[in-house]
Amino acid sequence: MMSKRLIREMMLAGILIICGIWACADLLHKSFQEESLLGANRLQETATALIEKAHRLKDDLLMQETIQALARAPGVAFACVADKEGKVLSHNRPAEMGKAFQMPYSTEGLWMRPISEGQERWGTLIFSISMAAAHKSWLEQLLLQIVLGGAPVGLYCWPVAGLGKAIAKGSGGAGGI
Repeated sequence: MMSKRLIREMMLAGILIICGIWACADLLHKSFQEESLLGANRLQETATALIEKAHRLKDDLLMQETIQALARAPGVAFACVADKEGKVLSHNRPAEMGKAFQMPYSTEGLWMRPISEGQERWGTLIFSISMAAAHKSWLEQLLLQIVLGGAPVGLYCWPVAGLGKAIAKGSGGAGGI
């Protein structure tokens, strides 16, 4: 029979482990978000510089190649440039060029950056980054933390609670404990 003190210690250990896992999961989630923002900012800055250069040179091919390259970056769902009125000038799906830009159903991961020549805004870079890969990685890390965090509690509770001894005596499984 387990004493009340032992039960309290086991419960406290479990609560501390759960709080630790939760804190680590929150920290990991924030870290994934910051990395995603940093990567998107880098893509945005690089693509914007190339698109502005293409516009100055009146090089539609360079603009289209830049959009195609941006759309091939890992996690990018689509990329386009629209003029001030919302007409698509360049798109990774060429059939969309010349049409009015349609806002996607979900705006999660949507990035929009005004594009200017001097002080005059002439268009907008628009691209979307899928968060599915980041969410999957975060869930995998969370599961790993739960398993690794739960293992010490289990290893502590197993011998302390007498479960190991009961099974060693051949009590017939969980029903005999």
